[in-house]
Order: sequence, then C-alpha cells, then structure tokens
Amino acid sequence: MDTFIKKKKPSIWQKYRVYISSGLVLVVLGVFFVTKSLATVGFHVDRDSIVISNVKKGEFKASVKGPGILAPNNVRWLSSRVDGHVERVLVKAGDAVVEGQALLELSNPKLVREREEAQWEYEAQESDIKAQLAANESQLLDQKAMTLESKSAYDAVKLRFDAESELLEKGKGAISLIDYKRTKLQMEQYKERWEIEIVRFEKLKKAIKAQNDANQARLNKMANTLEKVQQQVAGLTLRATMNAVVQEIPNNAGQKVSEGEPIAKLAKQDELYAVLSIPEIQIGAVQLGQKVTIDTRNNKIVGSVLRIDPSVRDGVVKVDVLLNEQLPSDARPDLSIEGDIEVAYLPNALSVARPTFSQSHSITSLYKINKESQTIERVVVKFGQGASDRIQIIDGLEEGDQIVISDTSSWDNHQNIRIRS
Repeated sequence: MDTFIKKKKPSIWQKYRVYISSGLVLVVLGVFFVTKSLATVGFHVDRDSIVISNVKKGEFKASVKGPGILAPNNVRWLSSRVDGHVERVLVKAGDAVVEGQALLELSNPKLVREREEAQWEYEAQESDIKAQLAANESQLLDQKAMTLESKSAYDAVKLRFDAESELLEKGKGAISLIDYKRTKLQMEQYKERWEIEIVRFEKLKKAIKAQNDANQARLNKMANTLEKVQQQVAGLTLRATMNAVVQEIPNNAGQKVSEGEPIAKLAKQDELYAVLSIPEIQIGAVQLGQKVTIDTRNNKIVGSVLRIDPSVRDGVVKVDVLLNEQLPSDARPDLSIEGDIEVAYLPNALSVARPTFSQSHSITSLYKINKESQTIERVVVKFGQGASDRIQIIDGLEEGDQIVISDTSSWDNHQNIRIRS
C-alpha cells in the first residue's frame, strides 16, 4: 500500500529570500554612499574665515629674512691698570669721545703715598750722587795736579841733566862727575815718580767712572720705580684710546675696580657691520657674497654676506653682513635691524603666497579651490625655492589656480569641503 507524504507550503521568507537579500544589500550600499557623500561635501567653511592666494607666473625673487643688530668692527675694552674706587664718571654711554679724553677717575690713597715716597727717595738719592760726583771730580783734579807737579819736577831735573851732559862732553871741567851722576839719579827718580802718578791718575779715573756708573744705575733703578708708580697714579684717570662712542661705562661713583678689570667699552660708530639671526631651516640657501638689504626702520643699506657661523644656537645661525654703502645718520652700534638676503632669482616661475607651515623643496598636500563647484579639494604640491612671503611651485598647480594658505590643520579628516558664502 502506497504512502503519500504531504508537502508543506514554502514560507514567505523562503519564497522571497533572494529579493529580500538583494534589497538589504541595496539599502546598506545606499547608506554607505550617502554617508560618504555627507562626509565629503557635508563639511562647510565660511569664505571669510580662510585666506586664498592665486598661483602666478613671472619674476620670482627668493629671499631669507632675519632680525639682527649693527655691530662695530673696531671695539676696545679699557681695563684698569690699578686697584681703586670710582671717584668720578666724566662721560656717559652714547657720548662721542676723542683719543686721550678722560672718561673716569679712580681713587687710591695708598698708591698716591707710594708715589710721594718714591719721589722723595729719588730726590735724596740724586742729591747724594751729585755730592759724590763732585767729591770724585775734586779727587781726580788733585791727582791730576800731582801728576803735573811730578812732570814739572822731572822736566826741571832733565834740563839740568842735559846741560851737565853737554858740559861734561866738552870737557871744560865746569861740572864734576859726581854732580853729574847725582843729577842723573834725581832725573830717573822724578821720571819714575811721574810715571807712577800717571798710573795713579788713570786708575783713579777708572775707579771714579765705575763708581759713577754704579751710582747712576742705582739712580736709574729708582727713577724706573718712580716712573712706574707715577704711571700707576696716572692710570687712576682712564682715558679714551681712540676717537669713538662710549658703549659701556660704570654709572655710579664708589664702585670698586680691580687691576685688569674691564671698565669701559669703546666702539667706532663709522665702522659697522650687520649680524643677522637666520632660522636654522632656512640657512641652507644662504651663501657667501649674496646680496643683502639691511632695513634700519628709517633707511636701507645694501651689503653682502661676509661670514656664516658654522654652529647653531637656539635654532638660529649668525650671519655677518659687510655693508657696502655709506652708513646713514641713524646707524649706531647695537641698533636693531631687519635683514633680507636674496638667495635666488627666477625670471619666469610659478609661485604663490607662502602657505602656513610650508617649507622650501618639500612635497605637501594643500587645498585647491574648485571655482565651478565652490568646493575645496586636497591636492599634492611640490614646492621649490622659498622666499619670505612667496614660494615656488614645481608641480601640482597651474597658473590661475587658487589655494588656501591659512591654517587648515582642522580639515585633515576631510577630502572635499564646501565653501559657504
């Protein structure tokens, strides 16, 4: 006997599951695209809240700017040669002075007393030497007189001896042989005495000369001591060593000053150069000899890069600039200035006003304005040489394009943005 199995009718889900599944997929996709659309164009910005710049083509000058000061080429620090206290300040910082002009006076009573004592000792020693010199000259004259007397006695005996010798030779018997020999003996004795006196005179001259030299040496030593003390006392008055402008000097009397301590700073006002502080990230474009324009706020001076400091301090590099023009009347040491170094010149280049946080020779993303849809789109741009206010465009933008150059860091999660008037 055959058994029949009764089939159940299919449920609605089983009958329309393909259509239901397809519908769910379409709903999910619709939600996704709607959400994406809202995310891309749903973000709005006000036109007044952004800064826009046009890409231009033409002459482009790249420069690097930095603050700085005017510095003197010829600077001299004047140091104290003695210890003392500031008695009087005769000039002030900023005063023009001439070589030899007194700047300030120091006091040192002990040093003044030492000078007086040295002066007295020198004068006393000088008087003793003069008295000794007079005595030596008198002694030398006495010895010279004795030498002359000995010579006179010898000459007299020699004359008699010569006469007796002549008579004895003629044999006239006018003189005895004994008298002749006695006269000869006297002559020899006087001659020997005369020669001894000559030796004494020469030795006395040498002895007196040596004594005078020794006395003079002692006097010279005392004179040097006196001169040294006098120079120290003279050093109590600090004087300018050149025609210059006073940069620094003590303001108050009574200040203690030690020997060798710098007191005053002088600088020549007509011999200046510029020292600029250039950011470390921009120093790579700076080279020796590049043209520099120095702005003193009242005048501009043209110069050239003279030296680039090899080290970095506090994120900046010091650049020395030689000033090639006559200095204006407002130029003075330590004057605050602004320097503009021309690092490149491109006669025909694409450029745009420099966006916030942009760097030379880099690749970054910017927001370009779509004029037709009034939306802002992210684009990748390659920068070239940068100036202080503009930057060269290598790739990514064309002439006439508009970009946002203000801060866009809050837009990082949005690809397209709508502009709201």
